[in-house]
Amino acid sequence: MITGQDASAELARIDALHIALTQLVLEGGDLEHIAAEVARVLGDGVLFTSTDGREQAAALSPSLRLLLATSGLVDPTGRVRVERIGTQESTQGLAVGAGQVRMLRVVAGGTDLGRLVYVRADDPVTDADVHALERAAAVAALLITREQAVTAVEGKYQGDFLRDVFLGRAGDGGYVAEHAAGFGWALERPVVVVSAEIDPPADDEETVSSAQSRMWQARFSAAWSQVSHDLDPAIPTADFSSEVVTLLPVVEGDDEPVAGNGVVRRVVTAVAGDRGGPATAGVAAGDSRWG
Repeated sequence: MITGQDASAELARIDALHIALTQLVLEGGDLEHIAAEVARVLGDGVLFTSTDGREQAAALSPSLRLLLATSGLVDPTGRVRVERIGTQESTQGLAVGAGQVRMLRVVAGGTDLGRLVYVRADDPVTDADVHALERAAAVAALLITREQAVTAVEGKYQGDFLRDVFLGRAGDGGYVAEHAAGFGWALERPVVVVSAEIDPPADDEETVSSAQSRMWQARFSAAWSQVSHDLDPAIPTADFSSEVVTLLPVVEGDDEPVAGNGVVRRVVTAVAGDRGGPATAGVAAGDSRWG
């Protein structure tokens, strides 16, 4: 039985967590810091993922990662199967062993930004814990919104540069390589250029709204960016509104039946892991070892 004193203590804990998280963001903290603080206060494990379950930050022990995997909540690419976990509208969550997994949407201004996944190994998640997680999701939404605004500006600049590279008007090889290095990109190596786009609706399907199309494109682009970064942070990738262009490195021996077949297949499989919709990828071999 929960007494008034217990309820007051829980509210104080939730308020203290909210204040601590807000302070972290104001001091320049990221999702990793938020996850670590939530895990410290509530115990057990916390993950932030994209809307389709790609891990973005976590404070999760190896034993809890194993618990998720053995419960069928992680696919072969490492994506968390968020579609199998009930959201906060579900009062039960998902049982895993003697514990429970709960998931909350991270939302701002009606825009779905991601998922907060909380893993407890030994006991059910309480209502008080859910209220604390709701505060954490709200703070995370503010942080993600701020980061997305910065990323949009950077992405536009990077996309313009990459387009100029393809058109041969970005400058000489030395300048291109140096400028790319400023983005953290490696262009002085053999690559395959992959152009991927979401397939249009079939003739018997309804035309989607512009807002829905933009949301799908943003999710598609984010998936390519994250999967590519996980493979190699120096892989260039850019969103050109209707397509995503990625320059995947070709390693020695990856040439059957064509150069880069293995790396392209690996990345395409990972991007398609959430079955978020059909897409087409075109591939061209290239060598960007300039200078």
